[in-house]
Amino acid sequence: MRLPQLVLGPARCRVSKTSTGSCSLSGRRAAARPRWRAGFRPIRRSSFPSSRSRIFSGFTTFAEQAPPDEVAAVLDAYWSIAAPLLTRRHGGEIEKFIGDGIVTTFNSRGDQPDHALRAAQAALNLQRELARLAVEHPDWPQMRIGINSGEAVVREVGGEGHVAYPLLGDTINTGARLEGLAPPGGVLIGANTFSQLPDGAVVEERRGLRVKGRVATVNAYVLVALP
Repeated sequence: MRLPQLVLGPARCRVSKTSTGSCSLSGRRAAARPRWRAGFRPIRRSSFPSSRSRIFSGFTTFAEQAPPDEVAAVLDAYWSIAAPLLTRRHGGEIEKFIGDGIVTTFNSRGDQPDHALRAAQAALNLQRELARLAVEHPDWPQMRIGINSGEAVVREVGGEGHVAYPLLGDTINTGARLEGLAPPGGVLIGANTFSQLPDGAVVEERRGLRVKGRVATVNAYVLVALP
């Protein structure tokens, strides 16, 4: 599987949301929001990006060529910008740092009905801030961001010696794959996230993306601007 071909594609088409919430390219209405099921209380959230994903493109090559103290300096600079922006400015909760990745959730307490918009705004603002940093450090790797929205369940996993409470579900797994397919310095969002954005959101459609671990293809959108 050649992921760069899936990310870049032979052509890019820029569209904006219509007043009916449908995409003018496909002519289809946005998918209905998932419902809660009896028996457990799922968490409506946007994953930004999702777990077990790399948030920097080309970071492995950078790490191979740079000494450990320089790699640590890059991460410290990036996270010192990302952490307050994601949490204080946009109300997200940092779930975990995973190597060169960061996982942030929105609406984990069920009090952010605009969680998809919050995640999208945070993603664009974060890329703008990091673009300014890149002027001073053009050799540093760029960040990829993936956003996916939907239901997830908190479950206790582990056993004697270590217990964790991760968010689980297809929403999380797909969000991780979207991050890996995002263009360097860009933001790739899932169809459910796009359907919850306000009219006037500008995106570049990516149809039929193949992601690891899924038989069916997924449609996604490179987020360009918000109204």
